[in-house]
Amino acid sequence: MQRPPRRSAARGARRNRASNPARFLTSRFSIAAVAAALLAACALVGTEERPAPGGIYREALVGQPLSLNPLIHPNDRIARDVGQLVYGSLVRVVDGTSIAGDIARDWVTAPNGLTYTFRLRPDLRWHDAHLVTSADVLATIALLQSPSYTGPREVAEVWRGVRGEAPDPTTVVFHLAQPFAPFIEACSFPILPRHLFGDDGSANLLEHPSSFFPIGSGPYRVRSVDESGLDLVRNDTYPVAHPLLDEIQFRYFENAASAEKAVEDGAVDGFASSARPTMATQNGTAPVLAVHEAPLFGTQMVLFLGGESAIVGDRAVRLAIERGIDRRALVDGPLAWVGVAAYSPVPAYSWAYSPDVERPPDPAQAARLLDDAGWVGGPVRTRAGRELRVELNTMTDEQSQAVGGIIAGQLAPLGFRVIIQPLEALDLYRERLAAHRFDLVLANVSLGSSDPDPSWMWHSSQRGDGLNFAGYASPVADDLMARARADLDPTRRRTELASFQQLWLDDVPSVVLASPLLFYETSSSIRGVRLGTLVDPSARFQHVDEWYVRTQRVPVLGR
Repeated sequence: MQRPPRRSAARGARRNRASNPARFLTSRFSIAAVAAALLAACALVGTEERPAPGGIYREALVGQPLSLNPLIHPNDRIARDVGQLVYGSLVRVVDGTSIAGDIARDWVTAPNGLTYTFRLRPDLRWHDAHLVTSADVLATIALLQSPSYTGPREVAEVWRGVRGEAPDPTTVVFHLAQPFAPFIEACSFPILPRHLFGDDGSANLLEHPSSFFPIGSGPYRVRSVDESGLDLVRNDTYPVAHPLLDEIQFRYFENAASAEKAVEDGAVDGFASSARPTMATQNGTAPVLAVHEAPLFGTQMVLFLGGESAIVGDRAVRLAIERGIDRRALVDGPLAWVGVAAYSPVPAYSWAYSPDVERPPDPAQAARLLDDAGWVGGPVRTRAGRELRVELNTMTDEQSQAVGGIIAGQLAPLGFRVIIQPLEALDLYRERLAAHRFDLVLANVSLGSSDPDPSWMWHSSQRGDGLNFAGYASPVADDLMARARADLDPTRRRTELASFQQLWLDDVPSVVLASPLLFYETSSSIRGVRLGTLVDPSARFQHVDEWYVRTQRVPVLGR
């Protein structure tokens, strides 16, 4: 039997296409969809999500600034915050210990420590497009050296002994009369534009228009300023770093409670405070805020002991007070979750800090010291008919008074009668600290510098109108501080400052109690926030170039 002829597969396919075109097209589209899905999957495997430029960050600030010029108001928190973002400086202090170039691309220190040569970035411009040159640096130095400069005394004292010269537009040379180890850190002051403030140091900084609408050279420039706050926009010509956020907006609030509510309501994206915030949620479930925290090592809560006090001027009494105070009870009590224990005038983050100063309280030793000094009896000790009675001045806020209460409670079993007298901050400074009329004063102190030099507060030369409120005077301590200031060798300097810290602890001019924590709550939409080591609250912006809102997918090679 003869077989029927075989039908060609190709002919059959053509007939099927012709007889059922819809079925054929559907099949083709299905194959194409699968292929597209496979390609998309391959694309996802070969890309990753990364931060992208764009977005706005809005932050609440409490109060109104005295000005927006951190050169004259370095202790104004808003001026410092704005200065961190708007102004450039020769160098920047990063994470408390590292020095990085900013306006200066590099620098050289002469072996004798008397000459510093800075090379400036040739392409850096002010926000109004003028070039930043060495003349701007010398003009700012002239402002610091002027007799009319109204900023901090310790800043003026550093620069009045410095001679500057500008061999060319991108080179600045400083000549010092004697070696000064903290000098490179002192070069982190904001540089002001010469074409606005002049070059002879005669500008009235307190009333100058540019002190209220600053023109800087930093990563962000001021777009607008009014009574409700100010808006900053990214400086796209800034060559040092490349921030991702388009804008940073600051809004002023009357108090911390209203600022906190604005964050919770979503009116702003962030708020920095010394109080631990509560975690806000959305619909009672997912947290909408991230809380970042870090110790403010450049701020210390100090119990100043009056060196001119009839009772506390006795070293045995001062040592008994120090031996009787339990810092752990403070940070577990009224400072719980808002402070960390501190022990030395050199902050714990510093490379010069000596952990040997950390010793536990010893009430038994405190009692023996008082016995040996002739303070006897109880419950309140007496000597020659006089009670061991001291007045403890605190600020009027609840936390300060609570800490004062704990201290009084720790000293009472030792035989002290402690009278707590709260005062407003200005009165506390004028009537007690600056006047050197006190037994005990509890106050927060800003160290003002990341360098471990303790001279500004504890050298005997600062007893008059300086910051040595306790009246500490020790020739040995003065010599150790002076040697450490002039020594450019970090190893020797660490040894000298360790010896100073031990001597300071033995002399007990005051008692360092704690450093506060900074709490920084930000919207969960603001990513990449990293605080690092903080010397002061404005340092929270030291890594602002890493913050972002938007992302994009970018190809990744080798996957």
